[in-house]
Amino acid sequence: MKIADRVGGFILLAFAGYIMITALSMQYAISGVPGPGFLPFWAGLILAVSAVLILVKSWKKPLAGLLMESRAILWRTLIFGLGMAAMIFVLPHLGMVVTLALFMLLAVPFLGAREKVKIAMAVVLVPLFVFVLFQYVLQVPLPAGPWRF
Repeated sequence: MKIADRVGGFILLAFAGYIMITALSMQYAISGVPGPGFLPFWAGLILAVSAVLILVKSWKKPLAGLLMESRAILWRTLIFGLGMAAMIFVLPHLGMVVTLALFMLLAVPFLGAREKVKIAMAVVLVPLFVFVLFQYVLQVPLPAGPWRF
């Protein structure tokens, strides 16, 4: 196993613990329905189980390999993370649908897709799915941009 598996497992486990402890400070249920602490608690628990599975798997085989395969992978990961963080700043100005479409336009080719039809489908279908799911199915309003969507 790679050393990165163990490091990542411990980081995920610590993050899961933080999520669960924070969730416990919120109400788990309000009048018999899930409260604000319900989802974070269960998401943290699932993340913790996943982290433990990664750690158990990493201990079954001896450590081998470098922490990172190459610096290129590290840079790609950092650039992708910065792109996701940039969405936070763009979102209030353009709205969720347009921001997500722009993110998909940049992220899908960055992740390796080269066919223009697949890229176009991701740019259109992912924001459309998110919009329909939240606006109509869950009836949760998304941040709207200047075009009201």
